[in-house]
Amino acid sequence: MKIVIKRLELLNFKGIRSLSVDFDEHCQNIMGANETGKSTIFNAFLWLNFGKDMEGRKDYEIKTTDENGTVIHKLDHQVTGIYLIDGIETVARRLYKEKWVKARGASVAELEGHTTEFFWNDVPMREKDYQEKVNSLVKEDVFKLLTNPLYFNTGLTGYKIPDWQARRNVLLELAGRIDDRAIAAGDTRFEKLLDTLAGKSIEDYRKQLSAQKKKLQEQHDAIPTRIDEATRAIPDELDFDAIARRILAKEYDIAKVDQALADVPESQRLNNEERLAMQNEIFAHKSRLQTIESEIRSEFQQDKNARDGQIRELRATGRSKDLELENLTKDRQRMDSMRSGYMSSMEQLKKDWFSVNEKQPDPPKDNCKCPACGQDLPADKLVEKKATYDKYVADFNANKLRRLSEITSEGLGLKEKVEGLNKSLEENATSHEILRTEISTLREKIGVLESEAAEKSREADRVINEQIDSNEEGKRIRAAIEDIQARVLALQNDAPDNSELKTKRQGLVEELDALKKQRDVQEQIERGRKRVSDLEKEEQQVSAQLVDVEGIEFVIQEFIRARINTLESRINGKFQYARFRLFDTQINGQEIECCETTYKGVGFGSLNTAAKILVGIDIINCLSAHYGVSAPIFLDNRESVTSIPDTDAQIINLIVSPSDKQLRIA
Repeated sequence: MKIVIKRLELLNFKGIRSLSVDFDEHCQNIMGANETGKSTIFNAFLWLNFGKDMEGRKDYEIKTTDENGTVIHKLDHQVTGIYLIDGIETVARRLYKEKWVKARGASVAELEGHTTEFFWNDVPMREKDYQEKVNSLVKEDVFKLLTNPLYFNTGLTGYKIPDWQARRNVLLELAGRIDDRAIAAGDTRFEKLLDTLAGKSIEDYRKQLSAQKKKLQEQHDAIPTRIDEATRAIPDELDFDAIARRILAKEYDIAKVDQALADVPESQRLNNEERLAMQNEIFAHKSRLQTIESEIRSEFQQDKNARDGQIRELRATGRSKDLELENLTKDRQRMDSMRSGYMSSMEQLKKDWFSVNEKQPDPPKDNCKCPACGQDLPADKLVEKKATYDKYVADFNANKLRRLSEITSEGLGLKEKVEGLNKSLEENATSHEILRTEISTLREKIGVLESEAAEKSREADRVINEQIDSNEEGKRIRAAIEDIQARVLALQNDAPDNSELKTKRQGLVEELDALKKQRDVQEQIERGRKRVSDLEKEEQQVSAQLVDVEGIEFVIQEFIRARINTLESRINGKFQYARFRLFDTQINGQEIECCETTYKGVGFGSLNTAAKILVGIDIINCLSAHYGVSAPIFLDNRESVTSIPDTDAQIINLIVSPSDKQLRIA
């Protein structure tokens, strides 16, 4: 659809009392000094369609005032627009007037309010119906994008989202849907990533991994402290053989007290003395058995302690090297990400270089007639026109050469950075391989020592038990003890009530319990060592999980970068001059969304007026093709722009001309 303004009629609109402007369907110049009403014509056009000015204000004051700024009442304020819509004439009219009411008994009418009347092809209608007519041609937000070359970059405010995001949404609509599967095709890492998503978005999966990584990192960081606490909680080694002998002695003393507590008659004294002698004999036999067992065990315990100490030292070294390897891996991933970004930028610069190099100046327009009167231009005008074109070609070639030089310089800088990263990555790979070999050797050595320790421990227990069981002296002693215990049991009598002896016995029992608790420390030591071993294995497992998560994060980052390059390439390929940067790379390598319009590498905010107009019309041309609508383009300050891109839209130039004290239509 093509919309062309054929005529605008203003009545008492702002400072213009009455004005009728007929427009050329291709290009119309409106000239005048400052404050002569050039912008008022554009505002009138917007007010006619949407009841707002170019800044989007509904409370825009349109009433006519006198030279003192006082409103002149009882005037009708009206704008009429005659459009050609695909060649068919359509008339729109908006009328704003005061409502005066004379109250009963009053002599003078008072201003009660205002009313607005709407007409479409001279048919009166409600505001809602009128607005539906306008919107059926083009919606307000699209209309502003298509009529004002600065609106896309400066006017998308007042939304519930930031203006950069509003611009970005327009561009994403232009780009269409990006097929993640097409991006991933041929890269098994990306294909596996998409299969893993299971309905989640990349960003949601990224957040999930971040939370998982944080939890694993906290768990990993806490393990060394837990190992240290568990190690410090292991009791010191005691002389457990001596403790066992003291337990036997206490048991003997208790037995003697028990014997003394036996209230036996004189006739049984000899039997009691015999039983006491038997208890002494049993104690002597048990002491000898303990000594034999200690002698057998002692030769194995020293070897076990030496192996355990060696294993602990190797594990501590392994933990240190695992942490060093983890840091090397993180450095490698960071440098890989930076190198990929630089190489993508180099590839884009290469495309930009060829694109710029292929561009040629537009050929001269074969227009030797005056656009106003249609007569042939005089010779001096033709010479002036040729000089203007020659200057345009020279400027074009100079700008082209400058841009090619900028691209080459930027590419060389990126190449130097990539070479530096390659060298660092080679050094990292060498260190990484050395560490992996050292860690592998350590783990193999620990595994061998642990296997040997377990085997030797089992063998020691078997040998010790066999030696104890097969010891001839031990066999004789155990048989003798069993025989004596049987005889003691036969002579056992009830103990008499003797409080002093009972108190002594209680003290001996408590001392025996304390000794047994010391004996139990041996079991605590074994449990503590097992706890340290379990924590070390857990640390290795968590480290492996962290490496897996960081590997997935790296693949996600690479996929996002690939999608970014695809998106920016697709969008920038639709424009002749404008370029858009849709993502910004942070210091940590993460890409965040943005939307910055550039021209020849310069941000829109730093461009001069001519470049802004050039980029703005380029954007309008693309949006017009996308929406299927061409609308009049109003170019303010047109006098500062020597040339503009070709466009199918009607151009209305608002030109500051100090010599024209009244509006001049040319």
